[in-house]
Amino acid sequence: MYNNKSLILIFITFFFTSIYGVYSQEIMSKEEVLKLKDKSNSFYCKDDICSKYHMENTIDIPNKEGNMINYIIDICSTIENDLGQCKTEKCTAYSQCLSNKCINNHCVFNEVTPVVFCKMINLITSKEMRCGKPFGESCKIDNDCTSNKCGNGFCEEERYKIDSDYEHNKIKYEPMSKEEVLKIDDQDGSITPEFYCKDNICYQKFDNEVDLQDKQGNKTSYIADTCNTASIESNYCYSKKCIFDSQCLSNKCINRHCTFNENIPLEHCAVVTYALPFFGQDKKMRCGKANGEICDSNNECTTKNCEHKICDYDSTGDSRMMTEAMGKALLGIVAFL
Repeated sequence: MYNNKSLILIFITFFFTSIYGVYSQEIMSKEEVLKLKDKSNSFYCKDDICSKYHMENTIDIPNKEGNMINYIIDICSTIENDLGQCKTEKCTAYSQCLSNKCINNHCVFNEVTPVVFCKMINLITSKEMRCGKPFGESCKIDNDCTSNKCGNGFCEEERYKIDSDYEHNKIKYEPMSKEEVLKIDDQDGSITPEFYCKDNICYQKFDNEVDLQDKQGNKTSYIADTCNTASIESNYCYSKKCIFDSQCLSNKCINRHCTFNENIPLEHCAVVTYALPFFGQDKKMRCGKANGEICDSNNECTTKNCEHKICDYDSTGDSRMMTEAMGKALLGIVAFL
């Protein structure tokens, strides 16, 4: 039989062994990280020592002596900092930043000691763990970036598979008027398109972007999906990230997300489900304000659902529209009688 001291010793040994096992998976070399197959993990590295990222504003990475150092990892570009658009955790010294550069109380990217971020990304035909510069840092070529995408001198978000079944099943439409968009029917067996309209010309959305063509025939891609300011400030915006206003179809980028712009109103067009009187349902293309935009009535929204002054997904749409349809049908019957 074990005495109490032996049991306590066994427990302590087991406890610290377990902790060490977990900890050893949190810290590893960059070479080891690149061999990982777990797509859910991402890492920040310094001097080729990498620490697992836990969706926090700071991270602990051991120095060469093995001492754990806490660094701020939320980093802004110099442009964002100069424009007052940097909303990251504040710093007071260079040593607090993983980039080793603190300006105006915010960590900014540093060409001398660039931040290394590792993540499993989707390439055009495969997936792989990549280490490189994170979103927003300056770059010269795609390979500089974790995302393998360098655009306009800055690392952008990763490319997604363009040959997915979803994109493949979409019917391709050229730019057209809003009146033409509203004539598009729901296509059996295909993915119904979405459009964003600007100055009565509507452009089809692909992978959260739309392509606008100038008079010379040059195409420029813009981020179409937008969030309201409240969603952005509370970190509930999951749209594609931006750095500059010019990347957004709305021409307004706040905290790295495109937001609605009163000076450039946009219309969103998508297929909405309507309930038919008594039984069944129908689908019809409808244009209006996009989800998240401020509204006063249901009729203003593409989804025909204005909740708390915000256009929202229509979670109760079928039942609500069925009630409306039933009411209209009954009124018709009464009028006929």
